[in-house]
Amino acid sequence: MKKINWKISAAIVAVSAIFIQIIAQEKTVQPADANKDLLVMTNPPAEIRNMLRKSCYDCHSVQTKMPWYAGLPGVKSMINDHIESGRKHLNFSNWGSYTDKRMVSKLNQCANEIDKGGMPLKSYTAIHWGAKLNSTEKATLVAWFKAEADSVKAKMAVQ
Repeated sequence: MKKINWKISAAIVAVSAIFIQIIAQEKTVQPADANKDLLVMTNPPAEIRNMLRKSCYDCHSVQTKMPWYAGLPGVKSMINDHIESGRKHLNFSNWGSYTDKRMVSKLNQCANEIDKGGMPLKSYTAIHWGAKLNSTEKATLVAWFKAEADSVKAKMAVQ
């Protein structure tokens, strides 16, 4: 049996990796009505808007900014699955399609998750250092989410 040249093997692996990336389905791109986005509907202060974009929107909206390493073989599908799961639990891009009751529930969940340190995920902030929230930012976001929940509850009481 002949020995396979290592250069040929490396070329086959490289071409296969490129081919897989070309044919891999991009799951993270989804259409959304911009008018149903949380940031459009609530019009938060710039500080809140920036915190939500840097720490939440990659996994919980259709405005995902894919990192450079997302193109690596095997990594893309893992990231897509993570984003899909995040959007399944909460999608700020579809905020306007939620019922008022669900909005209140999600707003309170956001406040609780941030307050107890569950969000953003440590596995996410380990790689995306800019997504980490300091204690002041956490307190600010928690207060904003609670105030938004109260606002929706007040609207529900009037209806």
